[in-house]
Amino acid sequence: MAFQCQRDCYMQEFITTVASCSPAELKRENGGKKEKVKGFNVILKDTILFPEGGGQPDDRGTIGPVPVLRVTRQGSEAVHFVESALEVGSEARLEVDWERRFDHMQQHSGQHLVTALADRIWGRQRSVIELDTAAVKPGEMEALEDAVNQKIREHVPVTVQLLSLDDPAVEKVRSRGLPDDHAGPVRIIDIEGVDANMCCGTHVSNLSHLQVIKILGTEKGKKNKTNLIFLAWKPGSEVCGEKLQHGASADILTQPDDRGTIGPVPVLRVTRQGSEAVHFVESALEVGSEARLEVDWERRFDHMQQHSGQHLVTALADSMFGYKTTSWDLGRQRSVIELDTAAVKPGEMEALEDAVNQKIREHVPVTVQLLSLDDPAVEKVRSRGLPDDHAGPVRIIDIEGRRQHVLRDPCVQPQPPTGKKNKTNLIFLAGNRVLKYAEKSYSTERSLTSLLKTGADDHVEAVDKLQKSVKVLQKNNLNLLRDMAVLIAENFKNNPNRGDLFCLHRKDGDNEFMNIIANEIGTEDTVLFLTVGDEKGAGLFLLAGPVGIVDELGPRVAELLEGKGAGKRGRFQGKANRMARRGEVEALLREHCRHRGSGEE
Repeated sequence: MAFQCQRDCYMQEFITTVASCSPAELKRENGGKKEKVKGFNVILKDTILFPEGGGQPDDRGTIGPVPVLRVTRQGSEAVHFVESALEVGSEARLEVDWERRFDHMQQHSGQHLVTALADRIWGRQRSVIELDTAAVKPGEMEALEDAVNQKIREHVPVTVQLLSLDDPAVEKVRSRGLPDDHAGPVRIIDIEGVDANMCCGTHVSNLSHLQVIKILGTEKGKKNKTNLIFLAWKPGSEVCGEKLQHGASADILTQPDDRGTIGPVPVLRVTRQGSEAVHFVESALEVGSEARLEVDWERRFDHMQQHSGQHLVTALADSMFGYKTTSWDLGRQRSVIELDTAAVKPGEMEALEDAVNQKIREHVPVTVQLLSLDDPAVEKVRSRGLPDDHAGPVRIIDIEGRRQHVLRDPCVQPQPPTGKKNKTNLIFLAGNRVLKYAEKSYSTERSLTSLLKTGADDHVEAVDKLQKSVKVLQKNNLNLLRDMAVLIAENFKNNPNRGDLFCLHRKDGDNEFMNIIANEIGTEDTVLFLTVGDEKGAGLFLLAGPVGIVDELGPRVAELLEGKGAGKRGRFQGKANRMARRGEVEALLREHCRHRGSGEE
């Protein structure tokens, strides 16, 4: 039997009838602990909740007000586990957890695409993400990722066919076999021109709904196998989560210039002077000679994606919430749009992101028009003005169905920096930057897993425990240093042969440690020179003693240690950059104390 969820993967609500309801028990993990939940197994006439199978986890959702905790397959039936009994024959209104379902659709369709292209490119048979190879060659994963995302950009349709098992077409599709209890038609997932595969899972209807796929890397699998790890991007994914930053102002900038070459000569900068583009190169070019230009496409396409993304976000933020864009910055790693609002309401940014990505999935065309400045159509588009040296036609960027934008080629007119007050900065990533961010996040995650010896889900808890342990250790260490400072001072005072100069250096310690020693010894008759830190590098110093001596020698001590300091009332302390010169300071102080002692006699 093909369920309604398999016939229409995008259906989110559905009305059916309860066919049976019987007492049951569910074993599950809750907070790392295994537990048994008493409830009921419910079979419906049909369902939009996918039962676990084919490597895809089951759906979650509700039957009326009752949460569905598990969906499994028993023969040709889908069994829904709930905690409350449902009346047989009664109407059942189902609602699917769409965020979980659409994520599964993206990942499953992404797996089909990756598997098919990996097989086509290298001719190796794959099973899910386990590759039938002991290792991959350098550059293969990058080539595969490029090919996969090219198919996504081509908006390739994904269709579902239900065929009888004896249909000749079934023999031509890729399959790992059917379950022993299979009944009914065979379900074929066809990625047009790429792959046809026997599959029971839920899938997107077009590869564009995957938005982007990032191949995060490979890991050694079973014998002569390699595990490929990938991510089909889902909007709002935590790996790319950014919080709105308040306060920092984003000065509007023009789009950064392109890079490339003129023949063999690299172009280091491109600027505008009036209506001309000026290319800076290090070698002279002959006037009148042919110039073959080649653009740095990776940089250019990135700028195209970020800039078009800014237009889309700006237009939807305005139409949905009335938030005007007052400035924006196309940064090297992320872009910032400054919105003319002191704060955004809960849920607005999530709604904006959903709307933006829906437009991306709809393959909305972006067109360019060149119009004369006096064309009436120019007055109808959004603009913040043209530059003073503008010449020639006006360039209009039209995102179909959205408000048009007037541009000077290639960017909006810069405005003066806006202040922080009553503004909100929206931070976004578009296109290939999402891939790079995911790659960086995954690399960080793996490093943390190795360092913390725990899974990614437990990283925050592990770091929190470490921080608390460090705070306890620091507190204990501080208490020990304080006790040590008192003992050092007592040891000096109890020495019958002590002089009028006390010098001490410790690698561990701080300003409080040095001041405790000074307080305990006293500075009326004794000069103290105390240092903490690296023996030859940087650290802290304290010169304490009679006011006249400290005022006279303090600046000289700082100079010898190549540091800076300040003081008052018989104490001069600061930072030192060359602790290796402590000996020179001690010699200076001994000489001064000797002269002072000779003078007093």
